[in-house]
Amino acid sequence: MYAVSKQSLCQIAQKYCEIRNLSFAWGRLFYLFGEGEKISRVVPYAVTGLLEGRKVICKNASAVRDYMYVKDAGEAIVKTLLSNAEGIINIASGKPITMGELFWQIGEICERQQDIILQDNPTQPQKVVANVEQLKNKVRFNEYTDLKKALDATIQWWRENKLNNG
Repeated sequence: MYAVSKQSLCQIAQKYCEIRNLSFAWGRLFYLFGEGEKISRVVPYAVTGLLEGRKVICKNASAVRDYMYVKDAGEAIVKTLLSNAEGIINIASGKPITMGELFWQIGEICERQQDIILQDNPTQPQKVVANVEQLKNKVRFNEYTDLKKALDATIQWWRENKLNNG
């Protein structure tokens, strides 16, 4: 329902702009992570679990996803708004990573790799990676934070905020 609602809003906005002869750009966000993210999402789940000394389960380790640091996404959105780009613009890294590798990197930073349990769920989509050509070529955005640095910052935020403040 959520995806259908987003797609419907995009189509309505696009039609509105077409009727009014306005330019239209729609940022389609993919998998974001970063400081302050809802704890039930994948990265905070893994980070907080490992930092609290619990085992964490990666339920779809071989699935390939496209994760982007939220601060990079914010910059990409601003650049999209300031550009002449039109249409649907994928806001993503375009860099594939397996969920198992993402968990493993989080475990490495937290020094808790032994607490990661990798599983597979073949009912989930196996590959979701964005085509970011328009983001690179029309918006001219190609300034991504290194994944390890972004995970470091995110994990540090969780150490300072969630774990110290309950």
